[in-house]
Parts: sequence; structure tokens; C-alpha cells
Amino acid sequence: MSDLIKRLRSTRDCTVCDGDGIKDNGKECGGCDGTGKVQVYDRTGPEAADEIEMLRAGIKRLSDEEELCAETTGDDPFSMVYLSAKLAAVEAELAKANRDMDTYREYADQKSEQVIVLQQDDRRLREALAEIANSDDVDNALDPERNKRLAKATLSAVAEAAL
Repeated sequence: MSDLIKRLRSTRDCTVCDGDGIKDNGKECGGCDGTGKVQVYDRTGPEAADEIEMLRAGIKRLSDEEELCAETTGDDPFSMVYLSAKLAAVEAELAKANRDMDTYREYADQKSEQVIVLQQDDRRLREALAEIANSDDVDNALDPERNKRLAKATLSAVAEAAL
């Protein structure tokens, strides 16, 4: 059996007969041939790109040798229909993964830009706080009466400017 088929083929428990080979109605299960296991083909591993290339090579080999869909090579069941379907499924999964990766990359870039802006704002605020702390006017800045006088003066200046 080819390495590709061995890599893709795995088994899972049958859901038709709950793994005992007999359906709920007492008849023999056709999904797992009575073994309780169903063969599945899994290509979710990191070798998806290699699998696509191997599937393409298998399809090309079949078309070059003019083999029919039902024919087999040795004990490998290379079917044009099977290989084409698997190739399409793997390519669709790969395209979806690439779209998801692009979405996450854009999100990460946006968050990185936000972090940079926040770091710049933080630096500016720390510098301003340091200037205030080092200033001789710290006591004056904390004087509530002085602040009220400044607020009234500012309001009257704004009112005069508006007239």
C-alpha cells in the first residue's frame, strides 16, 4: 500500500452500530463490516501541502497511463474519483487555513499598532508628570482657591471672546 494511503488512512469507532457490529434493529452493520471500526482519511496534519502534491502526482500518473477509475495498481486503490475528491478537499482546507491565517495576521498587526500608540501616550504622560513633579509650581497647582480663580478668569476670557 502506498505511503500516501497509509498516512491518510486511519480508523474511528463506528457510529452506526456503536462498535459492536450490530445495528439497533439487530441487523449487521454495513458501515464497519462488523469490526466496530470505520476507515477514515485524515489530512489535517502539517503535511497537507505534501499530500496535495502526492495526490496531484497520483492523478497525473493515472491519466498518463490511461487507467480507469475502477482499476487498481498492485494493492493500492488509486481511483481518479477518490484522488480528485481528496485533492479538492485538501485544497479547500488549505485555502480556508490561509484565509484564517491572514485574518489573524491582520488582527495582530492592528493590535501591535494600538500597543505602539498606547506606549507613546504613556511615555508622553510620564514625561508631563515628571515635569510637573519637578516644577516649583507644584504647591500652586494643588491650591484649590488658585484653581477657582484661574477657572473664573478663563471663563470670563472665553465669554468676552465670544461677544
